[in-house]
Amino acid sequence: MKRVFVAVLVALSAGGLQAAPFAHFEAAPGGLSWVNSYLLAVASGNAYRGRVKDLEGDGYAEKFEHLYRPLGLEVLAFIESGEEEGTGTQVLVLRGEGIVLVVFCGSEGHDTAAAMRDWLTDAKFWPLEVEGVRVHRGFHQALESVWEELDEAVAVAVRDGSRLWLTGHSLGGALANLAAYRWSGEQVPVAGVYTFAAPKIGDAALVADFERRLGARSQQWSTTLDPVPRLPELAEREAYQKLGVTNMVDASGLVELDTIQRMSSVPNPLAHRVSSYVNYLYRALPEDVRQQVPRPPAQCALYTRAVGVHPDNGYPLCRDRFLRTRRRRCLERGDEVVEPWCVTVEPGKFRYLAQKLKPRKPRS
Repeated sequence: MKRVFVAVLVALSAGGLQAAPFAHFEAAPGGLSWVNSYLLAVASGNAYRGRVKDLEGDGYAEKFEHLYRPLGLEVLAFIESGEEEGTGTQVLVLRGEGIVLVVFCGSEGHDTAAAMRDWLTDAKFWPLEVEGVRVHRGFHQALESVWEELDEAVAVAVRDGSRLWLTGHSLGGALANLAAYRWSGEQVPVAGVYTFAAPKIGDAALVADFERRLGARSQQWSTTLDPVPRLPELAEREAYQKLGVTNMVDASGLVELDTIQRMSSVPNPLAHRVSSYVNYLYRALPEDVRQQVPRPPAQCALYTRAVGVHPDNGYPLCRDRFLRTRRRRCLERGDEVVEPWCVTVEPGKFRYLAQKLKPRKPRS
């Protein structure tokens, strides 16, 4: 895993760039900014604590410097809730050229205890009424657990006139939206909040008030293959509504701006990864913008040749052959591993299932 982070830093530092990537960040775009969308997706991906746990540094703030300094960002603070809070919230306060960037971490996967706390936060979806609007109970509690320290850190950071930006992926995106909503209500100027795969945070009253306060400064990125932005779904559908300006991007780089949120009939869990959003957005960037930003790290696709269709669930079926070897070689090269989107079966079980395989339709 450590090799992957080194490769990311090399990729973000290479390419003959004359300035750090965030030197191109638009502090006050007023609406959608392509360069901001891509750079904030990269920043959101770097916020996961599991990505720096093996790097050098006395604390996580120092560890995160290894990822953010090559981008042109300085780590001012790393804030996390105590275990007694039961939320596992983690947030970074960063400084760039003329901006202060707040990056919320999404659901952790490297630490079982942290992952459980994040999933419990997600699961507390029954709405809580706060100041006349209904908000996701778990997200509200997660933000509350770090709010006092975060609010103080941001207040100090923006005293020089720096513009305040927020971002996050998945759970981190939900918390970024909620924090932007809260600060805008407290007359703290929010220059923008761009999120990726963020679930819904509240009811129609909250959404209307959010859009009145932030308008086009809020940009919500989603993809048709990712089910998370449609969550939570309740029988009482008015409890949760789509938030802000929604932009859809797919794996080919095809983009629909300010559109309705929708999902493919066959969602792909891999599309929810922040690295997927980084790669999709890079393919969608206008050519002139692409020249200003670093390429995403190289991807290494594992053995994905499907040999049939699983008889029970209809998914493509792959024989689990050489996957472990290929995965190890990908990591040794420092590439990002792209798991096969198919059901993998060990050779012994494969022989049994082979008798029941449905033949794949030939490509036209």
